[in-house]
Amino acid sequence: MAQIETKEQISSKRKAATAFFPYAAWQERDGDHTMIDAFLGVTKASMSGEFVWRKVLPFIVTLFDKTTPDRPDPLNRVIVLMSPYVHWGAFGANKNMVIRWAVAASTISYTAEVGQSVVDALLQIASINSLRQHIPPDTWAWLNKRPSLPSVCRGRSRGSTADVVYAVRALQEVETLKSYLLLVWSEGDYLCPKDLAEMIYSVKEDFKGLRMLHREDLLKHLNHLLADYRVRQHPPPRWYPLTRRAETQYARLRDVLQEIMKAESPIEILTRTFSRSINLLDFAHPSGRNQSHTLHSGVQSLSRTHRCSCSMLALGSPTP
Repeated sequence: MAQIETKEQISSKRKAATAFFPYAAWQERDGDHTMIDAFLGVTKASMSGEFVWRKVLPFIVTLFDKTTPDRPDPLNRVIVLMSPYVHWGAFGANKNMVIRWAVAASTISYTAEVGQSVVDALLQIASINSLRQHIPPDTWAWLNKRPSLPSVCRGRSRGSTADVVYAVRALQEVETLKSYLLLVWSEGDYLCPKDLAEMIYSVKEDFKGLRMLHREDLLKHLNHLLADYRVRQHPPPRWYPLTRRAETQYARLRDVLQEIMKAESPIEILTRTFSRSINLLDFAHPSGRNQSHTLHSGVQSLSRTHRCSCSMLALGSPTP
């Protein structure tokens, strides 16, 4: 396996390579990581979500048999690292498998490889209606680690649907929602119109008010993606129509963000917040009107200064 160099050569040997998995798993149970690490290395080098031979998948599923192990299980690491290749939704994947996977993920030390595997599997599980409800609430926090996902990632492509967007929004955790969007927005994938519409709605509704500070991270990521598109399209790749479609979608998301940010600056949010507080103070304590007038005058002055500064920056900044 070490002498195989190209993706085509690796794919041609996938049946032979994945047939070694049961032996590698038992070696892992006995404390020898050599075989499973070699297997995972070849699997990732294939850059294919379909590398694992389907006849080996039932054996992988058997690793998830025990829902709640009564002691630290040496196979937890294998369960986590193999979870992106389970084909969730097939081969009898069920509630117990989701719970077993979540338990395994919570017991092993974090590494970049572990984070990548957990998030990939999480997004795949979330894309399946019958399994999504069994994801433990605290497991969603893995999204906040924002691991670098591979260019070919079944979790990212399947986990960017409107149903998954809605499920993440329902958590009411703006940091987790932002992390989710940063993970699924990728130059390698384009969105269905329904999925794009749900994301646009989320950007408009979930990042307004005092949550607008998160928009800067989203805008920076979109600008980075769009810059990559411009570089990759000279000369145009053979899959140009798909990348052009994705570029148009992310440009739309960026335009929506920019429109909202222009209409709602941080100082205007603070101004409205102070004004509401001052009005409540006036209503509750008539004697506080002189103080509220002073505060309101200060806020208005700060707002004028901010608008002036923004105008100067706009005049001096190049058009992106």
